Amino acid sequence: MSIPIKGHPMYIGSPDSIDINRKNENLYVISYSYGLLYKIDYKTLKIIRKAKVAYSLFHVLVEEVKNEVYVSAPLESKIFVLDGDNLEVKRSYYAGFGVREFAVDSKKDLLFVGTYFDGKVKIIDMKKNKTISEYTLGPLLRSIFYDSDTKKLFAASGCGVFEIKYQNDIYDKKQSETSKNF
Repeated sequence: MSIPIKGHPMYIGSPDSIDINRKNENLYVISYSYGLLYKIDYKTLKIIRKAKVAYSLFHVLVEEVKNEVYVSAPLESKIFVLDGDNLEVKRSYYAGFGVREFAVDSKKDLLFVGTYFDGKVKIIDMKKNKTISEYTLGPLLRSIFYDSDTKKLFAASGCGVFEIKYQNDIYDKKQSETSKNF
C-alpha cells in the first residue's frame, strides 16, 4: 500500500516530512506547499484528520509520551505544537526566520531549533518559552539530531557537521563563546 498519486482522493500535495506515533498507530505528514498537517492511519493509509497550521511547513516530529506533534513553519518563524488527537495548536515558540529543523528533549523540556539562512542553532526552554543559548554554525543549516540516550546534539550545515556541546551553557549557566562549543 502507498500514498496515491495526484488525482486520487488521498493525494496530499507535496508531503515533505513524516513521523509516526506508535502508541496511537498514526502517521503525521506535512505538506509544505499547502501548510497542512495530516493525521493518517498507518495500517490503512486513510486520512483521519487534517489541519491548516501555517502558510508553509517543513518538518514534523511526534512526542509520543505527551501525544504532541511539533511542526516547523519557516515563514512564520515558529515551531507549533499540536495535540496529537485533534490537531489543535496548543502553543508555539518563536524560533527565527527560516526555521526548518528541530529536535526535542522532552525530559528537560528543551527545544533545539535550526534556522536555514543564518545557520543558527537555538536552544529554547519550553517551560519559560525563552531562548537560553544560541550557536552560529554557518549558513544553510540542514539538519539537527538529538540523541536522548547520550544527550548529544548534532547539526549539519553548509559548513560541515558539528557536535554542539551545550550542557555547560545550559546546566552550569555559564556563558561561553560559540567557538569553544564545537
